[in-house]
Amino acid sequence: MSSAPPTPSAPRPDPEDPAHIPLEALPAGIWIADAEGRTLRVNTRLEEMLGYRQEEMRNLDVGAFVRDIDGGLIRQYLRRRREGVREQLEIDLLRKDGTPLHAWIAVGPHRIGPEGPPGSLAVVLDFGARKRAEEAVELLARFPAENPNPVLRVSRDGMILYANPACAFLLETWATQIGGALPAPLRRPAAAAFEEGRERSLEIEVRGRTFSFLIAPYRQHGYLDLFSLDITDRRQLETQLRQAQKMEAVGLLAGGVAHDFNNLLFVINGRAELELRRLPPGDPTRAALELIWKTGERAAALTRQLLAFSRRQVLQPRVIHLNTIVTDLLKMLRRLIPESIELRTDLDPALLSTRADPAQIEQILLNLVINARDAMPAGGVLTLSTANVQLDEAFSRSRPFRVRAGPYVRLSVIDTGCGMDDQVKEHLFEPFFTTKAQGQGTGLGLATVYGIVKQSEGYIDVRSAVGKGTTVDVYLPRIEGDGISSVHFTALAPTGHETILLVEDVDLVRDLVRDMLQGGGYLVLDVPNAERALELAGRHPGPIHLLLTDVVMPGMNGPDLARRLRDRRPDTKVLFMSGYAEQAAACTLPDLRAQFIQKPVTAGELARKVREALDRES
Repeated sequence: MSSAPPTPSAPRPDPEDPAHIPLEALPAGIWIADAEGRTLRVNTRLEEMLGYRQEEMRNLDVGAFVRDIDGGLIRQYLRRRREGVREQLEIDLLRKDGTPLHAWIAVGPHRIGPEGPPGSLAVVLDFGARKRAEEAVELLARFPAENPNPVLRVSRDGMILYANPACAFLLETWATQIGGALPAPLRRPAAAAFEEGRERSLEIEVRGRTFSFLIAPYRQHGYLDLFSLDITDRRQLETQLRQAQKMEAVGLLAGGVAHDFNNLLFVINGRAELELRRLPPGDPTRAALELIWKTGERAAALTRQLLAFSRRQVLQPRVIHLNTIVTDLLKMLRRLIPESIELRTDLDPALLSTRADPAQIEQILLNLVINARDAMPAGGVLTLSTANVQLDEAFSRSRPFRVRAGPYVRLSVIDTGCGMDDQVKEHLFEPFFTTKAQGQGTGLGLATVYGIVKQSEGYIDVRSAVGKGTTVDVYLPRIEGDGISSVHFTALAPTGHETILLVEDVDLVRDLVRDMLQGGGYLVLDVPNAERALELAGRHPGPIHLLLTDVVMPGMNGPDLARRLRDRRPDTKVLFMSGYAEQAAACTLPDLRAQFIQKPVTAGELARKVREALDRES
C-alpha cells in the first residue's frame, strides 16, 4: 500500500460534481477514500477530530491514521469495500499530536462521480465522547441509589415506582415495597401536591425517628419525587436549645426578683434582729418581733431557693465524697419518710470524689428524697445509689440536654411511685411549678436542685413514666480527692474599733448595715455612691481600715471604686457585698485582694466576715 505525500498536481474534486455532497453540513466526521485507500476528501468535523488540515491528509493512506493496525487488515477492509460490503467497527485513530481517538466508524462503498471508480465513504464519530456522555448519564442515574437519604418516585395515584436503598427503613416500617402503595401520612399530601402542581413539605414520625419530606410533582410526566431527610438529631438539638433558653430566661427573671426582694428582707430581718438583741428576755414586744424575724427568715429561704435556681448564690465548693454525704444524712432522711417506704442504699465503694458545696449537695438530696416520698403516698421503695460513670456523645444525643463528655460521679434517687407523663417532665424544673395540692409545696424544690447542679457544672437527668416510678440522676464532674474538709464556725460575733467606709446605694440597706457595724464598735463612714466615697476618703484625716461596698451601683461600680481608693490608700482592706453570686469571681480578682459576702446576712455573719477581712494579711 502506498503512502505518497500530496503533490501540487493532484486533482481536486469538482464542486459542481454531483458526488460533491454537502459534507460540511454534517455533525459527524466524513472520510472519502479511493479504491486503494488513499484519502480524497474529509470534512471540517473530521479535521477537528484528528487535528489535521484536509491538504495534509489528501492522498495519504487511511492506514497512516489508524493506530496499531497492519497492512494485511487494511487490504481486507478495502477488498470488502470493492465487494460492496458495509460494516461498522470501533477503532483507534491517531491524532496529529499522537494521542488516540477512540472512534466508531460506519463504512461502505462509494463511487467517485457518476461513472468514476469505486471507493469508500466512512462516517466517523468520536466514540470516546459518546462513552463519556454515557458514563455521565450512568453517574447521574446512580445518584439516587447512592444518596444516603431516602428518595422515592411515586405515580400520581400513590404507587411506589422507585425507592433507593436508603428507603429500606421506611419501607420496612410501612410494610410496603416498590409497586406497593405509599403510606397514608404521605398519600394525601402527595395527591394534593400533584393536583396543585406545586411542592409541599411535611414532617412525619417513623418508629421514633423524625423525617422531613419534600414532595415535588412532575405533572407532565405523571409522577412525583419525594426527597426525605432524617432530622431527629436536629430536632433534638433544637429542643435542647429551646429548653436551655427558657430556663435561662426564667432564671434571669427569678434571680432579679430574688435580688430585689432580698434587699427588703435584709432590712426587715436585720432590724428585727437588732431590736431583739436590745430587748430583755421578758419584754412583751419580743414575741411579735420574733414572729417577724422567723417569718422573714422563711421568706429569705424562698429567695435563696430562687437564687439557687438562677445560679446566683455563692457556693463554697470543696472536695467531697458523695457516699459520705449520703451516709451522714441517712438518719435524718429516715425521719422524713414514713414506715411504709423502704429506704435502700446502693453506694459504690470505689466511688471517686467531686468538687462541690457539701451543704448544697445535702440540699439536693433532701429535696429529691422529699419529692420521691410525696410520689409514694401508699408506700414503696426509695433507693439512693452512687456510681462512677463516663459520659459520651452518645449519651448526650439520647438526652434533651447537651453534655460535656468526660468522667462523672452519679447520685441517683429512685422511687417506685406514681411517675410522671411527658407534659409534667417538660416543666419539671420551672420555679413554682408543682403537681401537689395547694399549700403542700412551693414548686421550688426541683428548681433549686436544677440551679445547684448547673452552678456546680453538673447535669441532672429525669427518667419517669406514669405508674412506673421515677429516677433522678445527678451527674457531677469527677476528680481525685480525699473527701470532705472540716468546717469550723466562730461561736461569738467578733467586734472591733476600726474605721469602715460603707458604700451602698439603697438607703434602707445602708442604714441597717451602718447600725450593725456601729453595734460592733466600729467607726462607720457611710455614703450612697462611689463618687461620694472617693470625695470623703480624700478629706478624711484618719485611716480607713476597710471599704465595705456594694458591687453594682449607679455610676462607678464597686471593683472600680476599690481600685481607685487603693491608689490613694493602699493599706485599706476591701469587702464586697452583693445579692448576685456571679459577681463574687469578679470581686475576688488578685489585683483587688478582696473578699465577698452575699446579701442578705445576719448581724453575726456580717461581724464575722468584717473581722475576717480586717485581720487578713495584705
